[in-house]
Amino acid sequence: MVILRREWLGLSIAILFAVSAQLSIWGFAITPGSVPRSLAWLGLVVAGVVWAGAQWLGYARAQSVFSADSEEGLRLLCEQADIAVEQGRFSKAHDLLTIALRINDEDIEIQSRRARVLMLLGQFAESAQIWERVLVMNPDKELRREAIEAIEKMPRDANPNIGTLIR
Repeated sequence: MVILRREWLGLSIAILFAVSAQLSIWGFAITPGSVPRSLAWLGLVVAGVVWAGAQWLGYARAQSVFSADSEEGLRLLCEQADIAVEQGRFSKAHDLLTIALRINDEDIEIQSRRARVLMLLGQFAESAQIWERVLVMNPDKELRREAIEAIEKMPRDANPNIGTLIR
């Protein structure tokens, strides 16, 4: 879940799994007489259901991110965002790119498009954070060069930490 940027859900699932598995282990192996057998079985069932549910959530998320339909949807959202930028509707472009990032927040091209739009909106601090993420995530020389140039052109008062990765 952490990989899918669902940290709190992942933490909740891990805690529920740990508590129920510990109850089951305690009831079956450590001190069988101190925990009622039905409670030990309940812990085992809950741990199994939580584990299976977490596996299903991870699989479902991976399927949605890597399916052909989501790739087509991402392409269409990016095209609509490009049209909105050409028309000067930067807020609309930002909204479209935010939707695209909900589908796949690891897409480096969408990240860089969003950083460009945020610069056009004058939101330099957020744009700088995204450009620095692009630098970390992307080995592509063209996007790296664009990210470095964009960061260097930003006003220093927008974010005092701008450019820490390029120095």
